Amino acid sequence: MGHRNYPKAQHYVPQFYLRHFGIPPKHNRIYAHDLLRNGETYQVAIPDAAQSNQFYSRTGDSKLEHELAELEGAAAAVWKIVSDRQSLSELTEDQKRTMAKFIVTLMVRTPSTRTSITEMAQLTRAWLGNLATPIGADLMNQLNPSEDEAARASVDLVRTSFTWAHLLLQLRWTLLLHPPGISIPTSGCPVAKANEAFARDIGRGHLGLTSPGIQLYVPISSKLVLLIDDAPYYERLPVGVPVILSPENLVYLTHLLVRSATRCLYSEDGRIERRSGMQVSPHWQVATSNGWKSVADYHLE
Repeated sequence: MGHRNYPKAQHYVPQFYLRHFGIPPKHNRIYAHDLLRNGETYQVAIPDAAQSNQFYSRTGDSKLEHELAELEGAAAAVWKIVSDRQSLSELTEDQKRTMAKFIVTLMVRTPSTRTSITEMAQLTRAWLGNLATPIGADLMNQLNPSEDEAARASVDLVRTSFTWAHLLLQLRWTLLLHPPGISIPTSGCPVAKANEAFARDIGRGHLGLTSPGIQLYVPISSKLVLLIDDAPYYERLPVGVPVILSPENLVYLTHLLVRSATRCLYSEDGRIERRSGMQVSPHWQVATSNGWKSVADYHLE
């Protein structure tokens, strides 16, 4: 199927989202930190960031980009409310559901998803090839997807993800504020996953949306991060009160973003708080009536 009716540059991270990390005051450009070029930093126009030629239309799917555009329009309005007011308390149930639906699409509409699909197929193919019982050629061929086949599989996954929003709504949502004077980055794969409760369980990721102890970090803007986590496994946090990040927290968050990114991190100021030893456990500071105070271990020992 030809692509001439589709826009050539198609964003896997929406432009409205990236503008929340854009360079002030116009927010139409952003700093890119290129991990494939040893962290080289340069400015890029937001229409040119986090996009790829025919990213969706190469699969022949003529509807997905329109469906995503409709979702992005609704999500942009909700995102602005949260970013401007630095609060979740004023969202209606429908607005929070829209936000959850948008977040789950952010998880899977990226190049890293396509890479993961190919790598998983290759690992399965290698494992089956080592079995004593021969595996049929047809199955082995299916486990060697072409670039277009991986793209089609990822598009199917994006559409399936629309039904996952309710899983996020069952978890705790907490807003985290940036450390004073330090901006929060995002990446080409903006939803970073962790699981501090099971960090010592070697060999298992525990990163599924229904996994006990799951944590999702979603940068909202250069000043704000949304933490979605499985509350019973973690320290109690104030309801409706923001939590402020320390510089060490931001190092931890940046580590998670680096780990999940395919190529670039993005920021408003060209600074990325990334250094050696980024495997730092988060220790939050929470707002109280007496000001800010530290919380002891946020994760379970």
